[in-house]
Amino acid sequence: MADMPVADKLCNASAKGNLPEVLSLLRNGTDVNGFNKYNTTALQVAKLGNPALICELLLAGADPNLRDPACGLTVTHDAAREGFADSVRVLVEHGADVNIVDGHGNLPLHLAAREGHLEAMRLLLEQALHGCITRRTNHFVVSCTGLRQLSAAEHSPLAEACSVQRQAGSGSGYDTIQYPP
Repeated sequence: MADMPVADKLCNASAKGNLPEVLSLLRNGTDVNGFNKYNTTALQVAKLGNPALICELLLAGADPNLRDPACGLTVTHDAAREGFADSVRVLVEHGADVNIVDGHGNLPLHLAAREGHLEAMRLLLEQALHGCITRRTNHFVVSCTGLRQLSAAEHSPLAEACSVQRQAGSGSGYDTIQYPP
């Protein structure tokens, strides 16, 4: 292992969830976005159930929007699909784009929904509708501006992932998005 490239060492430590080793390698100047022999970075292979590890990689400058060259997935897709809501939260807080589609046209939200991971879905919906959303129990109240944006993309992945319902007679100019539809 002594002659292993440092990017491989960092990726191996990240995949194992070995935070002390990751931090040591980063302190010694290992490029957080360096590619290992499989053309992936430490964040792309990180142990997804370890949000502290993911946070340290992101703080060191890891790119949360880098796609896997084989299928176009980001680490946010992976964390959402596996239901690691805390990791999704850390990724989103550090600039992960929740609107990137993979090679099959799926958003991270689709993968979380397909697997039934409601907390990850909630986080992704809140981020996708950031600025035009208020939470009320299992509903989201969306301003007309937000709804117009959603309606304008009627066949968008986000519109397909949830149902939009007008609040009858409310006169409030708000609509409710309920998930799952």
